[in-house]
Amino acid sequence: YLHLVLSVDRAGWMFWLPILNPFIKINLNLSEDMIGLANTVMNVASIAVLPLTSKPINKYGWVKVLALSELFGALGVLLIVIAKDFITLSTAMVFIGTSIALWIPAFNVAVPSVVGVKDEVGRAYGRANIFRGISSIPTPWLGGVLYSISPTYPLITGLTLLMLNTVVLL
Repeated sequence: YLHLVLSVDRAGWMFWLPILNPFIKINLNLSEDMIGLANTVMNVASIAVLPLTSKPINKYGWVKVLALSELFGALGVLLIVIAKDFITLSTAMVFIGTSIALWIPAFNVAVPSVVGVKDEVGRAYGRANIFRGISSIPTPWLGGVLYSISPTYPLITGLTLLMLNTVVLL
């Protein structure tokens, strides 16, 4: 179950993440410095939210926090698709940064909690990352193929997978 969720998550992100900056440049006609600023907004949001994530994970559990992470990621992608200005794009990047901030500690709690045997945690992380990696091998290329049909298709595909994961986790 966890490997499936992790694999769908990684594939969902890798459909659109490699083409995000070119998408922003073309669709919003932003300069490279503004694209860099948008990515900085994402990183600042992630760093700002990260210290606040431990309490919800401890209180509500990693499954709900992973679901929330997927939801924030999906909302961010949706905002990127409909963005017409830098403010909307920045809001999207805050959602994406928040998604990343929620996902990292939830993942770090999820793996050992499903293993049960302390001596197997290292192998469990290895297996989880192998599954995530394998699932994402074709998706940047497929995202590029979809982009050549319509620039929004990779984002919509990723958004769909993130929403699917949200539903599965809930």
